Order: sequence, then C-alpha cells, then structure tokens
Amino acid sequence: MRFMSEKLYKVMVADDEYWVRENLRTIIDWGKYSLFFMEPGVDGRDVLDKMEKDCPDILITDINMPYINGVELMKLIKERYPRVVTIVLSGYSDFEYVRESLLIGAVDYLLKPITKKALINVLAKAVDVISRKQIFAKEQESIKEKLLQASSLLMDKELSMF
Repeated sequence: MRFMSEKLYKVMVADDEYWVRENLRTIIDWGKYSLFFMEPGVDGRDVLDKMEKDCPDILITDINMPYINGVELMKLIKERYPRVVTIVLSGYSDFEYVRESLLIGAVDYLLKPITKKALINVLAKAVDVISRKQIFAKEQESIKEKLLQASSLLMDKELSMF
C-alpha cells in the first residue's frame, strides 16, 4: 500500500524507550510511503525543542514519558502547532488515556508492540487527515476570496449610484 503523494510528509516519534524508537525507525521503508522519519525525541521537552527547529506533519507519541507526558505534549502541540496530526503509541490500554488522547485530537491510539501493518494503516489515516485539512483550508480561502469580490462589487455598485 502506497500513499501516492508528491509531498514528503515528515514524521517524528516521541518515546523514552530507545528500542521503541529504533524499531519504528526500521519497521518500514519510510520513503516508499512518501514519509520522512525525523530524528526522534526522547521525551516531551526534547520533542518541543526539536519542533521549534523543524516541525513534523505527523507526531507519534508515547503517553508515559518523563518531564512532559504524551497527553500534556499533545495539548501543547495542539496549541502551538495545530496543523500537526498526532498518533498515540502506548503500552497502556487504560480507557482514560485513550479517551483523553482522542478528545485532544489524536487520530488513533495504538498499543505496543506495534505491527508493520498497524503502523502503515495509521500513517495512511494521518496522511488522509492532513489532505482533508489542506482541501478544507483551500476551500475556505476560495470562499473568502469570493466574499471579498462580492463585497467589492456591492461597494462599487453603491458608490456608482451617487
């Protein structure tokens, strides 16, 4: 399954476990799916520091990390980088973690260990969300331009009556 995109989407992983980060780095051929695997973050603070320099399109985050946990990280990212799509990857199947993550806006909540198929499916879902957001933004811009044109025409018509 390919995502068929001219754009290369950047993906960052946030997990305090080295082997999880390395497994995600090597589990798929990222380029094959028009994805670029960025240098992962080891905790929430590290991710925020890295995002200031180079912001990903997709963030895959663990829930339980030192300094800033995944839930707090997602809240901060939603506030600072609203276009970033988040995916939660956790060893906890606790309903409250799942619920809070989805309420914050995560596109999915996956349990460790993750399979190649599950990763590809959730990444396809994330790319679809990004595409739909881009289409919506273009439609909104088009509507805004049409409203400005209509407003301008009305103003011209009103002014020409005097």
